[in-house]
Amino acid sequence: MTLKNWIEYADPSKLIVLGDSWITFGADLEHLFDTYVDAVMKVNGTHWEGQCAQAAQQRAQADQKTMQALADKIETVAQCAKQGYDEIDAPLRRARGALIEADRRGYTIADTLALSIPPGKTITDGDKQALLDLQAELNDAVRATVQADSKVRDDLSNARAELRAAFVSTAALGSDQAKNDGTSLAGDGILGPEGVQRLIEAGQLTPEQVAALQRGETSTIPASQMEYLNGISQSLDGKSPQEVQQIMSKLPPDAQRALANSLQIVSNPSINAGPVAADDKGLPNGGKGGLSQLPAKMRESLTRDDLVTNESKYLINNEISLNGVADNQAIAKIIGTGDPQYQLGSDVDRKLLEVGSKYLDGYEQYKHSDHDLVGGTSLKIDGGDGPAPTQLGQRISEDMFAVGGRDKEAVEELVTGPEGEKFLNNMFTHQWSDEGQAVSTMFDFGDHDATVEDPGNPADVQAAERTGKIMSSVGQYIAGADGTGGDPAERWKELTSLQYGDRHTAGALNPKLIQEISQSMSPYVDTLAGHPRPELPGFDVPRHVDGDKVTSWLDPQGNGSYQGAANIFALMNTDAQAGADFNGAAMLGILRNEAEYANNPFQAGATAGLTTAGRLNGLMDAGLFMHSQAEHNNEYADAKDMYERRQTAYDAMKAIGSRGLTEGLSGGKFGGDFMTGGGEWLKANLIGPKPDGAPEIAELRAPDFIQRNYEVLTRTQVPANLQNEYPDLFENGSLKPWTTIKLDPNQSALTAQANELFNSIGRPADGHGHALRDAWETVTGAIPSSQSK
Repeated sequence: MTLKNWIEYADPSKLIVLGDSWITFGADLEHLFDTYVDAVMKVNGTHWEGQCAQAAQQRAQADQKTMQALADKIETVAQCAKQGYDEIDAPLRRARGALIEADRRGYTIADTLALSIPPGKTITDGDKQALLDLQAELNDAVRATVQADSKVRDDLSNARAELRAAFVSTAALGSDQAKNDGTSLAGDGILGPEGVQRLIEAGQLTPEQVAALQRGETSTIPASQMEYLNGISQSLDGKSPQEVQQIMSKLPPDAQRALANSLQIVSNPSINAGPVAADDKGLPNGGKGGLSQLPAKMRESLTRDDLVTNESKYLINNEISLNGVADNQAIAKIIGTGDPQYQLGSDVDRKLLEVGSKYLDGYEQYKHSDHDLVGGTSLKIDGGDGPAPTQLGQRISEDMFAVGGRDKEAVEELVTGPEGEKFLNNMFTHQWSDEGQAVSTMFDFGDHDATVEDPGNPADVQAAERTGKIMSSVGQYIAGADGTGGDPAERWKELTSLQYGDRHTAGALNPKLIQEISQSMSPYVDTLAGHPRPELPGFDVPRHVDGDKVTSWLDPQGNGSYQGAANIFALMNTDAQAGADFNGAAMLGILRNEAEYANNPFQAGATAGLTTAGRLNGLMDAGLFMHSQAEHNNEYADAKDMYERRQTAYDAMKAIGSRGLTEGLSGGKFGGDFMTGGGEWLKANLIGPKPDGAPEIAELRAPDFIQRNYEVLTRTQVPANLQNEYPDLFENGSLKPWTTIKLDPNQSALTAQANELFNSIGRPADGHGHALRDAWETVTGAIPSSQSK
């Protein structure tokens, strides 16, 4: 069609007819669903009551709201079309008027709308100008018409896309559509554009629904969405996990993620579709999510009772078999494709961790069994990635822990449950194929997850409590005692007497695991030293009272030696990076507690801050000493190594403080200020004197406690009368730097005065003058082969 023909015959009034027809269609849909709701609300003119009635009525009302929303979308498209008529009609009328005028004047009109005066006609300058003016008017009107037409076309295209999205939204889905999409998915794995969009829409939760799960509450999704998700899941019933993985690989990336999310959603018992009729086949399990809603063969793979078998073979040896490994690894890969934000207590995550822990235990049984060729134990692995089954380091359950470990609710259930201690023992002593990287996901938390920053936010409280419970279970295992039994020395031996070539400690064997544990245990250093923080909930240390003796897994002897806690500090030092981070957190804890005391030394109970600081110092020193001994076959501790590790820890402390990770703790800001203003004299006292290089064997040497007390004084508001009583310690109203006192010819007397001044500020009856020393000596005095000086 030529441009001239288009201008002459275009009919924008069709847009009005089209818009009116869409409005009528939307109104008919609303009327249909009004009738549907009336029919459900009443039976034979009488209101229907009961549980089934309530479920059906709520479902009908939800469907009605969905259709009302769709009708509104249709109305929007209809009005867009009708408005398009006005936008096109006005410039089109101007263009046609210009053509009529050109014809009246006798101009020749080309198909391109170029105007000309016929040959043989006398032409004046006025005629030429009139033609040019009319041509400009025509061109302008045509250009405006084309632009309006293009705009209306684009507007309708966009409106159509929104309408299409609305019709495949979660609220507009259902079992019939799921059956069709599921048939395509299970058949050849190919979904058309609409099917892909439906799957993506269905595999999403709103921020409000996610927030409900984070708060530990039930999250309700539209019944039609749950119907669709159940239908998709059921369509895969006949497919093995590996076949489902192959089907998934054919989908676009967004659809792959959506399918993984859908399996998370349908297997989460905290997600439901609201009240459901008992006989609603589209919503089995009462409309709730759970393990039973997963595809059948995936469910069977995760729940088979022969995951690990130990059977006699040929009457002369045993064979340990890990069954279904390849299928369960496939499930981990499928679920791992999804969004971590939806991993909030689903059964599929729980089962992945449970299956992974069973495989791990079976492998450890084999590792500790007799491997002689005759009469020994052999290992058979059904599938699995990595080296041959006869080699240690076989990659079996890593992906299960990496994926399931993102779900901290599932992690909490595993490590705090009846099999928790066995799992932790296997985890710490297993030779992981990736040095513990995958399993460390279970203990990977956000920087502020341990701390309740907003007590009014249930999700914040829930996350902090869960983090604390997980890490306290880990801590109790490492401690090796529960307050009523157990020997920390035996647990320490288990974790440092491993037989993997030259790697005999847990940190040397799996450094990435220990590094993650160190990061996540660091917020609790005060609690490990006997000073629980209310802003760090969940990290429970049950106390057991027997007469005058109070024991716990931190201090199983009940004498303040904190041998259980010392194990934790020592284990972190079995990897250099983990030790630096943890000791850095301990150093910052020392300053935080000292500064908290200095802020108000006369407050009742303030001396507890000094006791915690001294105990943290003792635990840090004990941990360094214990590790150094273990590194040298328990023959000696290396002074140079311990000094260098303290130096590294000091740098780590500054990094932790600069990130503000302890600002949420009571006294956290004071500790940060203390660190910032401490200078080299503070560093020297925290890391101790540099070894002269002659002796190689270290002894546990006490810090200079008079200097440490003086550090506290620098952060204390010293009353004017005491400043006048000890004028030699002050200069311009401030305490002299410790280096100045030590270089003074009369330094012995000044040091004694500093000690007297410290004893004069605070509550002498609480023993604050020797609290730091007493706590340090009690902890370090319990370390075998140590000589405290």
